[in-house]
Amino acid sequence: METRELRVEVEGRIVAALVVGADQGPLVVYHHGSPSSRREVEWHHEVSRARGVRLVGVDRPGYGASEPTVFTFASVASDACAVADALGATEFAVVGQSAGCGHAFATAVYAPDRVTGVAVGGGSVPFLPGTPRWESLSDEDRAGLALVGIDDDEAERLLTVHDDEFLHTAAGMSDEELALAWRGWVEPADRRVVEAGLDRGLAVGTRECARQGMAGWGRDNVVRMPAWPFGLDAVRCPAVAWYGRGEAVAAESVSWLLEQDTRVDVRWVEGSGHLVMFERWLHVLESLEL
Repeated sequence: METRELRVEVEGRIVAALVVGADQGPLVVYHHGSPSSRREVEWHHEVSRARGVRLVGVDRPGYGASEPTVFTFASVASDACAVADALGATEFAVVGQSAGCGHAFATAVYAPDRVTGVAVGGGSVPFLPGTPRWESLSDEDRAGLALVGIDDDEAERLLTVHDDEFLHTAAGMSDEELALAWRGWVEPADRRVVEAGLDRGLAVGTRECARQGMAGWGRDNVVRMPAWPFGLDAVRCPAVAWYGRGEAVAAESVSWLLEQDTRVDVRWVEGSGHLVMFERWLHVLESLEL
């Protein structure tokens, strides 16, 4: 099967998705990281096809080609189900990369009768006061998080100050310059993956993410960065978290996950970093029993 674009109407707006992998077989719904888009799944096309798995990357509202709206964890889960419906799947597994981690868990929580398993890679967790992740935030980020639920518009503005600068810088670069820049932005443990060709994919994903400016990324920060509105103990299906030993914040993220639910199966990979799933995709599919 060749990759194909999919457009699904949900409550009068368009949700964009990209289908890769096999023509038939079990379905995996993929929640992309940031800055990125549905096109992140292109990296996993060949391995998914060889494994007999259908993989669909879904743009969250305002990212890529999905129409913007004020989304929540629950509405993104609903979008994932609508995409699965369009592909004729009553059951599916979910995967989340980085910023997509919370959305993957949320889909499992809000669609418990449909999700068969969840896997996350380099999974981000909430930024909570008193944690090292909180201490790493800028003054604008902390002020923004304090306003979530009180003044979400101002919270979004404050939480996108540095991201907006990033997108403006990226917008002025060619694909070749963006690819080269990504090699400098990633952690040392991820450079091997990037130099194997992912730099091109990251450049494409960044440009696609920026198609509508901060419309998606800004709202995503308001949704995923504060405390999540569900507990991981509400995840009824098997859950696997993939982390590279070379990722700077991995230990803190894993500690938080296991505090929420000790049933999460943590898979540590030596020599890998934040992008561990990109070089261990076959193992990720195997961990989902696909």
